[in-house]
Amino acid sequence: MSLILFSITSTVFAQRLDWWTKDTATNNLLLASNTLILIDWAQTRDIADNDAFYELNSHLGKYPSSGDVNRYFFSSLVLHNTIGAMLPRRLKKYFYGSQFAYRLSVVGNNAEIGVELKF
Repeated sequence: MSLILFSITSTVFAQRLDWWTKDTATNNLLLASNTLILIDWAQTRDIADNDAFYELNSHLGKYPSSGDVNRYFFSSLVLHNTIGAMLPRRLKKYFYGSQFAYRLSVVGNNAEIGVELKF
C-alpha cells in the first residue's frame, strides 16, 4: 500500500513542479514506467524472500536482503523521476519510453518464471 501511495505522491509532486507535460503520451509513459518500477520492486521483494529464485541485477547481488531491495528501488524511483524532470520536454517521451520497455521486459520475465508480487 505504501508503494502505491508513494507512486501517487511522486506523480502529484511532479505535476506541482511542472514536470508534467501537456503531452498525454509522455504523461502515460511516466505513469506506466513508475508503475512497472513498483511492480518490479514487489517482485524483487519476493525474490529476496524466496530461495527458489536469485536476482540477476548485479547492483543488488544474487541474494539481496529486503532492506537492500527497498533501498535500491526507492532510489531508482527518485532517480527515474529526477532525471525525467531535468530532461528537456522533447526528450522526456524517449526517456520514459525506454524505461517502460526495459521494465516491461524485466517484469514479464519475472512473471513468466513464477515470481509473485510481495508487498
